[in-house]
Amino acid sequence: LEVIKSPEAKTTEGSVGGTVNLRTIRPLALSDTLASVRVQAEKSSLSTDSATPRLSGTFGDNWETDAGKFGMVISGSYTESDNSAFRPRLDRDNLTTCSNGSTTCPAGASHFLGVQFLNQVQVNQEYETTNIASSFEFAPNDDVKFYFDAVINEQQRRQESSRVQFSNVSQLNGQSDGDDGLWSNFTDFETYDLGTLPGANGSQDLGDILAVTQGTFTPQQNDGTGGRGAPFMRVSMDSGARETDTNLFRLGSEFTLTDALSGKVEVSKTKSETVNPNLSLTLNFINPNSDRDGTRDENGTPVIFDLRDGIAFGINFEDQYAPTPNQLLDPANYVMDNGGTYSANVRENEEDTFRTDFTYYVDEIESITSVDFGYRYNKRTSLRDNISASAGGTSNFDNSLNGAYVADILTTIPDTLGDGTGSDLFVSGVLQFDPEAAVDAQSFVNTVNAGITASGVTQSPMSTDLASSQSAYFDIEETSNAFYAQVNFEHGIFRGNAGLRYVKTDFESTSFENEYVDADTTN
Repeated sequence: LEVIKSPEAKTTEGSVGGTVNLRTIRPLALSDTLASVRVQAEKSSLSTDSATPRLSGTFGDNWETDAGKFGMVISGSYTESDNSAFRPRLDRDNLTTCSNGSTTCPAGASHFLGVQFLNQVQVNQEYETTNIASSFEFAPNDDVKFYFDAVINEQQRRQESSRVQFSNVSQLNGQSDGDDGLWSNFTDFETYDLGTLPGANGSQDLGDILAVTQGTFTPQQNDGTGGRGAPFMRVSMDSGARETDTNLFRLGSEFTLTDALSGKVEVSKTKSETVNPNLSLTLNFINPNSDRDGTRDENGTPVIFDLRDGIAFGINFEDQYAPTPNQLLDPANYVMDNGGTYSANVRENEEDTFRTDFTYYVDEIESITSVDFGYRYNKRTSLRDNISASAGGTSNFDNSLNGAYVADILTTIPDTLGDGTGSDLFVSGVLQFDPEAAVDAQSFVNTVNAGITASGVTQSPMSTDLASSQSAYFDIEETSNAFYAQVNFEHGIFRGNAGLRYVKTDFESTSFENEYVDADTTN
């Protein structure tokens, strides 16, 4: 490992804080056969997949032949990894006022903090990486050596995540149905000391406030009271991937022309391309045991929560309006929510390089040891293109795609959240769009659109025309030519160098920018 903090004239331009030159194993430098193999596997109790492998191996050796000395080093690895994260969220920042008999509050309290935004997120990310690194060297004699290096890397990260959200619960905090029935039933509270507020005339005691820690929500019914049927249960799929292919190829030769002059010629190419296909869609659960308000594509599902030991909530199956487990698994009880997005962003980077480097060893001049000189050509390009499309949708029940028409791409959400959070109270056994199938976004979209056509609803199909975002697009090309000469000297305890590097750079870029027109401009 060579670390260069103070750049010299022969150092390739472009670094900011320094240059790190990693020198890997060279085949002709091996004094013995190199061989290694490693086999590993990992199994996580929180993963929905089986054991994931980790394999790697290296082989290197060199041989004397009639044509010269030949050597090779080949190293490869294959790794899979499966990681899960559990992120339940429940906010207690909904200030509820006890007044006009329309709310029920703890005895003696005028306000309390109710709950809202119940969101159960389970993120699953799968990684797959393949690496191949190889070096080949051939030396027909002691004065010439040829080499070829190749590094191939393929990385794929897939996200297969689910989100279960209960929305519009804030309007139910402490609310009654006007007939001694409660849309919410809170059974336990805790007290928060709000502390003091400093001021010019002394500090002001802000007192304390109660915050709910345990309770239930019952769905509003379509009984003329104006309720919309909350809480609404929505199940979202977040599917995506990051697929990166990187290749590096290098071909060169090192040679000795005379006793005083040696050189090196090299050409290399590096290319990396990343595609990010992502697709997010949501299903609304239509509880067959709860009345819908009008034609909206949502209605209520009862909720129970307990915050005394962490965040825990789920479907309250003890409620009179609760769905059965079989009803939760029936695709006909779900409709596609209005809207969604999918994208396939692209990142491309490429670099082509040609260089020649020579060293002339000086014997005639005292203290000067050698002179380095050379030339380098470099062409570098970088492209960013954000490509996306919006999914069609409607908030009208009669015009929304019913899950029965796309049952083949529906699946149950993972049931390992309880294992990850240590809670027995969580949502499971509900359907979502299958995030694993959605990695092939184009095929998935075609299936959804076929379901929309077959069902005869007026919901707009998902767009199949991915469009670039002009504001995020750029294409950059940089070409440079560099010449350098460097004199190296050594005298006693002192050594150093002096040199000159000349670099000429041509830079071209394409991008879009918005043009803003003054409001007073008439043209």
